[in-house]
Amino acid sequence: MGEVLLYLLLAGVGPSHVHTFQVIGFDITPNSGSSLRKVLRLNLSRFMDRLSAISVSATREHGLELTLRRMKEEWDSVNFTTSNVR
Repeated sequence: MGEVLLYLLLAGVGPSHVHTFQVIGFDITPNSGSSLRKVLRLNLSRFMDRLSAISVSATREHGLELTLRRMKEEWDSVNFTTSNVR
């Protein structure tokens, strides 16, 4: 069961990915009434393959987003000057 929680709580899994968890047949979007007890009652371990695939994809996407953000920050201070060639 710990793996299920890990997949749901990975840094890369955000609001844009939670809707993809609906492939298990019901919505597991966290809300103010969510609790560990309720997650455990859902018996999500039977969906490990699907949850794993979604989480791996989300983690990779998160890594790409972080890399892009760093690249943008690095290039923010770079200025190019141009001159007429003709």
